Amino acid sequence: MKRTLVTLIFFLVTSLLLSVTASAAEKKNNPCLECHVEFRKPVKIEHRALNLGCETCHMKIEAKDHPRDKDSIRLTQEMPGLCFSCHKKSKFQNKDIHAPVASGNCTGCHNPHRSDFDMLLVKEPPDLCYACHNREKFNKKYVHQIITRRCSCHNQHASENPHLLYASVFQVCTDCHRARKSGNHVVSSLPSGKVHPVDGVPDPRDAKKMITCTTCHNPHSSEYHKLFPKPRICKMCHKFY
Repeated sequence: MKRTLVTLIFFLVTSLLLSVTASAAEKKNNPCLECHVEFRKPVKIEHRALNLGCETCHMKIEAKDHPRDKDSIRLTQEMPGLCFSCHKKSKFQNKDIHAPVASGNCTGCHNPHRSDFDMLLVKEPPDLCYACHNREKFNKKYVHQIITRRCSCHNQHASENPHLLYASVFQVCTDCHRARKSGNHVVSSLPSGKVHPVDGVPDPRDAKKMITCTTCHNPHSSEYHKLFPKPRICKMCHKFY
């Protein structure tokens, strides 16, 4: 029993010494960790740039004493140029660009170091989106369930489609609502075998716009059944309906 206790104490002391030695080596290799202790804590996602060293993105101002002087450390480049030194710039350029991306505010959505959320996000979507977008517009009586799945209809950075959609409105909607791809929607027995148009036809209220799924449905939430924007929506186009 005594021998077992001595062995246990030996292993505990050895483990403690190894831990202290490793910590000292860590501080020597990266002195930033002496102050920024939060980077030693376990986290789900770490930015791979951390493996390149802090000096990859940060530089010391020679005329100032760090950490005593304010602004004694700055980025090696301004954002988003710094981010584009690793991330391909063309992926963030298109016809429609998300406002934070256009303004170079990458850290508005992403933590540049580490995060407990995928893609280094500062919050889990859709809560992250509500930091800019009015939550009330997405939380009416009837809510489109896709909203609970990370706002996945939109490209978060840039897109060739309006509203940052990853494809056309019809394509995005029918990727889930596959039965509507035939165009046989609303009514299925119009004269001469016609079907109500759901895509590719001018909107009778505004010839500059085309009819899409969102002509009759709010893509996010609504006070009306089936995400209609108003009651008796047929009257929006059909005067004598």
